[in-house]
Amino acid sequence: MNNKSILVIDSNAMAYRSLYTTGGLSNSTGKTGVIFGFLHQTFKFAKQYKSNNIIFCWDSKESLRRILYDKNYKANRIEKRKELNETEKKVLLNAFDQFDKLSFI
Repeated sequence: MNNKSILVIDSNAMAYRSLYTTGGLSNSTGKTGVIFGFLHQTFKFAKQYKSNNIIFCWDSKESLRRILYDKNYKANRIEKRKELNETEKKVLLNAFDQFDKLSFI
C-alpha cells in the first residue's frame, strides 16, 4: 500500500451507515454489526485508495460549529435519531461505547 496517501474518515457518519447496513449482525456476546461494518468499510477504503495511513475524525459534543449554529447544526440527524427503535438505539450506543474505549496511537 502507498504510505504517502492519507485517508480521513468521518467516523460518526460511517458508524451510522454501519448501523443501517450491518447493525443487525450479532455473535454469542451480543450485537457486533456496527463494529464489523465500521471495520469492513475501513479496510475497503484502505484497499480502494491504496493507503494504510488513516485518520479517524469523530464529532464532539462541544465544538465551534455547535456554538455558532446551535439550533440548526445537524438538526436533521437529531430528527433521524428519534426515528430509531429501542434496539437500534442500544446497538448504536453499545458501538459508540466500544469506539470510546479504543485508543489510537
